[in-house]
Parts: sequence; structure tokens; C-alpha cells
Amino acid sequence: MTDELYFQMILTASCCLVATGLLMATVKSPTDERAAKFAGAKHGLTVAMLLLGVLNMLQINFDPEGDKHYLGSCIALAVSFVQAMIFTNAAIVLIRPGEVTLRRMLQQAGAIAMVDALLVGAYALLPPQHFFYVYELCIVLYIALLIAYTRWYLRCHRWFVKQISAYYEEDEIERGLRWLGILFWAALTVGVLSLLMLLGNRTVDACLTALIALFYVFLAACFINYQLRQSIILPALAAMPCVEAPDRPSASPPRTN
Repeated sequence: MTDELYFQMILTASCCLVATGLLMATVKSPTDERAAKFAGAKHGLTVAMLLLGVLNMLQINFDPEGDKHYLGSCIALAVSFVQAMIFTNAAIVLIRPGEVTLRRMLQQAGAIAMVDALLVGAYALLPPQHFFYVYELCIVLYIALLIAYTRWYLRCHRWFVKQISAYYEEDEIERGLRWLGILFWAALTVGVLSLLMLLGNRTVDACLTALIALFYVFLAACFINYQLRQSIILPALAAMPCVEAPDRPSASPPRTN
């Protein structure tokens, strides 16, 4: 890939992210108290889009195939950890908002910050042959994180389907909300493909940066669509039918706020 094409693809993806973030910022958040976590997730995604757009612009200064390959890969892996947390919590807050608590978010953010600090510190302080072992360890931790997030989401999604099915008799309602499941699997696909950015290939780097930008646009569209359909979704999540959460003891009702 030529320098000019690489520059254009990264710059276009960055501008797309910034524009989408600004669009999300202009969308009025719902005032319903039940949708407070949805509003918080929307604000978090807006900030993430803007920051990622700026980071991608800085990425132009790094040649994936040059001397700064490991530095670029370090940044890509560190950002992947953060994106995995943002994507998963954003997907779960739409189907089971009670699962996304401030305490749980702080625990996840703290653990990811420690891993990222280990990665960046190892790059700065260790010789290349020793840094490589830390780098591989962080890749293993990232894969483990994706597996843990997938299991968490599947539990929440099973609860969500039961809750919607118990509240609405029409199958059309459930079918009309299947895009909420597609959202997570699209996010997981992006998370897995992000590992390819660690190869240090300029073409792969540019293509995946563009793919991630497109996913953020899709994510923004899902949040706007969710806001339009909240009058259908929120009553079902707030209701208390005899539907047990699969990850809770049978004596405890599912948390819905």
C-alpha cells in the first residue's frame, strides 16, 4: 500500500469517527429514569469515538512496517482492551441495564488499566527480547477477556429474550429486536479482527481501522434506533414476570435497574 493511500484511509476513518461522535453528542438523551444507564452509555460512546478518531490521526505518524512497529502494536493492543470493555458494556446495557453497575465498570477499567500499564511499561523499560514475552502474555489476556465477555453477554441475552417473550405475546416484537444480538456479535468480530492489527502490516492496519470506524457508525445507529424503540423495550425490562435470570439464584428476582 502506498503512503498516500494509507494516509487517506486512516484520515477518512478518523474523520468518520469524529463526525459520528459529534452526531451522537447532538442526539438528546432520554429523560426517563429507567433509561439513565442508556444515556450514560451513549455519552461514554461519544467520548470513545472522539478519542479514537484523534488517536487514529496520530496513528498516521507510525509506520506499521517500520522501526516503530512494536510501539504501534502496543497502542493497538491497549486500545483493543478498552474497546472490548466499551463495546460489551454498551451491548449489555441495552438488554440488561442492571448488570452494568458503576462498581463493575470501575473493576473492569482498573484491571484493564493495569494490563495496559504493564504493556506500555514493559515496552519502555525492557529490552526487546524480554518485552516480547510480556507482549504475548497481554495477547493471551486479551483473548481471555473476549471469552469472558462473550459468556457474560450470552447469559444476559438469554435473560433478555425470556423477559421480552414473557411480556409480549407477539413473536414480531422479539424478531424486531434481533438486531440487539447482532450488535454484540459484530462487536466481537471487530475485537477478534483487531488481533490482525498486531501483525504490523500497513494494508491490514488501514483496512481494520476503516472497519472499526464503520462499526462505530453502526453502533451509533443502533443506539439511535434503541432510543426510538425504548417505549417497547423498557417496560418489558422493568416488568417482573416469573422469569429468572440464568446467572442468579432462583430466590432472587432479576435486577432491572
